[in-house]
Amino acid sequence: TAAPVFATGDAFLLPETATGYHITSNEIEGLAFEAGHFTAFNDYNSTNRDSEVRPSYGSGNPGGAISFAGTSYSINDNLSMMVYAAHYDETWNQYFANINHVIALGDKQSLTLDGNVYRTHDAGEGRQGEIGNTTYSIKASYTYAVHTFSLAHQHVHGDTPFDYIGWDSIWLANSNQFSDFNAPNEKSASLAYKLDLADMLVPGLSIEAKYTRGDNIDGTHADPTGGYAGYYGANGKHWERDFDIKYVVQSGPAKDLSMRLRQATHRGNADQADGAIDEIRFMVEFPYNFL
Repeated sequence: TAAPVFATGDAFLLPETATGYHITSNEIEGLAFEAGHFTAFNDYNSTNRDSEVRPSYGSGNPGGAISFAGTSYSINDNLSMMVYAAHYDETWNQYFANINHVIALGDKQSLTLDGNVYRTHDAGEGRQGEIGNTTYSIKASYTYAVHTFSLAHQHVHGDTPFDYIGWDSIWLANSNQFSDFNAPNEKSASLAYKLDLADMLVPGLSIEAKYTRGDNIDGTHADPTGGYAGYYGANGKHWERDFDIKYVVQSGPAKDLSMRLRQATHRGNADQADGAIDEIRFMVEFPYNFL
């Protein structure tokens, strides 16, 4: 599954997997529905098949299972929207909404506006403590021929970080290779540039660079008995620089095989939780249709 409230990721050495059921429906043109219920989750650093369903950030007792449902609707080729809801047993209820609008500006020009918002609050026993978190991001992308320039703003309203299950379960504009810029009360902004070389040099080749800076982090008011206590200080700030090269084979037996080289540099002060890192990842994906 790749839902915005529950997803399995494959950007690490081992792909994440989950145990449960997942249903989808696309019977009505432009309208899609999906739902799922999962009782076990294997993280990227585990080969077990019965691991607990744990949050990505909270250190409290994990909930027993997660259930979700959602729908997406394409009003036309340029405007779409999405809503989802999830229940993580004895931990939280989470809601998500997205709207995406592409505005044609002329020959080879367009402006894409994308907005995402999550609302999370504690439920049942509250195994991660008290949660009252609203997090949103707004992204504007201008495309001219092979060039795309993007500007994004992201804001976390709440004394706990925006948390989720599965490393691809976050559809926020400033969720990057290393940091999600999702700390308590954090405000962040990013600037990105993408060059698609399909019409210039090598079809299937693209290059992207991104810089993100976040500040205003304050996690000192988190529930002292919850799973987020002590993670963040009162004046956290950090930045990340990302560079991405991707190539997709266009034809032949290996058509759609993709190779991606990603490099990230992250730095921050002691009041943010992500530390400092220089990281390089190389990923290969080959989609295969069994039917």
